[in-house]
Amino acid sequence: MKLSLFLSLLFLISCASKQVKVSKTEKRAEIYYNQGTQELVSKNYTLALKHLMEANILKADDSRILNNLGMAYYFKKKHNRAIRYVKRSIKIDPKNTKARLNLATIYMAIAKYNEAKNQYDIVLDDLTYEGQYRTYYNIGLLYMKQGKDTEAVNYFKQSIAENSTFCASHFLLGELYFKNRNFEKALASFKASGYGTCYNNPKPIYHQALSYIKLKQYDTAKLKLEEIIERFSPSEYEQKASKKIDKINLLSKRIEEGSSSRYSKKRNILTPDF
Repeated sequence: MKLSLFLSLLFLISCASKQVKVSKTEKRAEIYYNQGTQELVSKNYTLALKHLMEANILKADDSRILNNLGMAYYFKKKHNRAIRYVKRSIKIDPKNTKARLNLATIYMAIAKYNEAKNQYDIVLDDLTYEGQYRTYYNIGLLYMKQGKDTEAVNYFKQSIAENSTFCASHFLLGELYFKNRNFEKALASFKASGYGTCYNNPKPIYHQALSYIKLKQYDTAKLKLEEIIERFSPSEYEQKASKKIDKINLLSKRIEEGSSSRYSKKRNILTPDF
């Protein structure tokens, strides 16, 4: 399940602004570190790795450098090496919550769910960390990947309790409700996921339309699909919306003609393939 739409799981550690006396070697290490960090943000992972390796040579056992170096290896798909460096980062600074979150991310990516959960639990014990809503979200995602829907729902709700505007948790909560055919709740969650940082994304609107279709509110579904075509053209979701509108129009035409695609014993019921 690809969720890059909503959430970046990378936690980079930027340099501090303390005025301290440093050696020329440390200054060079800081320059390489800053360059490598910027390349990570820009997704230039090869250059990021090169710069961060240089920083690590010049300044070994720096928790910040080791964390970001580990994530450079992660994005180069060298997971074992990534784990080794991020673990070293945490060993040097056990309070490095961002590094611990990265370690959990790597474990989840390679399906080591128990190890990931252990790291998230440690993060939840950090009472000064202000991003716990993301931690709850990630644990919910972890359970969702394992098909443990009840546990996932509970953690997404905890995430929303921490930050009611966090659209990623609203969206995945909607997906779980939709999966379990609770379309009213799914619709409410998809609506909540369409605000804030997710306002300019077609995915929540499209899933609202799908929920309206399941609730047989075809006119409202059509309005949502038309909104996607108007606001997000050209895009993959514009094409999806157009196809759904065609199906709704076909359904309306069949109803007007008094025809149906399937029959029950008691009455004619049209059941289009949505």
